[in-house]
Amino acid sequence: MSYIAKLLLVISILGPFGALKAHAADDFLGNLYNDSTISFGNLAPNNPLPQDRIRLFVWNIHKAEDQRLPQDFADLSIGADLALFQEAVTNPSFVKNITAANPEFEWTLAKSFQMFDFNFTGVATAYRVKPLGEEVIVSKVTEPVTETPKTILLSVFAINQSYDTLLVANIHGINFVGLDTYKVQIDQLAAKIRQHHGPMIVAGDFNTWEPGRMNYLKKILTPLGLSQVKTPVAGFMDLDHVFIRGMKTQFVYDFSNIDSSDHAPLMVDLVFENNKVMMYEGN
Repeated sequence: MSYIAKLLLVISILGPFGALKAHAADDFLGNLYNDSTISFGNLAPNNPLPQDRIRLFVWNIHKAEDQRLPQDFADLSIGADLALFQEAVTNPSFVKNITAANPEFEWTLAKSFQMFDFNFTGVATAYRVKPLGEEVIVSKVTEPVTETPKTILLSVFAINQSYDTLLVANIHGINFVGLDTYKVQIDQLAAKIRQHHGPMIVAGDFNTWEPGRMNYLKKILTPLGLSQVKTPVAGFMDLDHVFIRGMKTQFVYDFSNIDSSDHAPLMVDLVFENNKVMMYEGN
C-alpha cells in the first residue's frame, strides 16, 4: 500500500479525530486552528516509522535558558525517531542551535503563549518522518496570575508494513492549580485519544507534583490501555512520564545526571506488539 493510500485510509478511520493537519495533504485534513503551530528544522521525508524499534526522547527544556542544552541534545538524541520537548521556544537562536544539534529532525511547536520577548513557548515534537496529521489541544483552563493555557500536541504516524498508525501525544500539564482544574486538561486529552485505536504514546511533563494528580492520570489512562514505562526521576520531582499502548519497553536510558535544564531528559526504546501487518504486494 502506498503512502497516499495509507493516508486516505487513516483519514477515513480517524474522520472524527478533529482538525488534523497533514503536511502532505492539507486539502484533506485542513489547517490547524488560529495558526496554532510553528514549524522549523529540516524537512522530514514522507516515510513511515520503522516497525522494529522506536527511540523516544522526552525533555522539559526550561525554555532553553542553559547554553549547554543544544550540545547535550546533540550528544543524547543520536538515533532518536521522536523527540518531545516541553517549554520549547521560538527564539531564533534556539531554533538555529537545536536544528544544528540534530539535523535529521523536523519540528512542530504548538503555541502555548507569547512571552515578553515576543517569542512563543509551548510543546514541540520533532520527527524523522512526517506525521500523517497533527492537532493541538489548548487547555480550557489557565494558570493563575499569567492566565496562560498549556498545550498538548497530537501527531499520527504511519508504521512501516502495518495498517496501524501510532498516535503520539506531547503534553505539558497545567500547573499552580487545584486538582479539579488539573482534571479538566486531562479529560480534554482523554476525549481525543480514546478515538484512536492503534498503538499510542502519551508522554511529557505532567506536573504530577502531588499524589492526587498522578492517581487521576492513571485512573483516566489505564482504561484506555495505557501503561506507564518505569523511567528514572527526571529532576528533583517525579513530573515527567511515558505511557504506552500496543508497545513494549526494550530499553530505558538513565540521563538523570544531565543538568542543563531543571528536568533531566528521558529516553526509551520501544517495540510494537500485535501490529496488523500488511500482506506483501508483489507484481
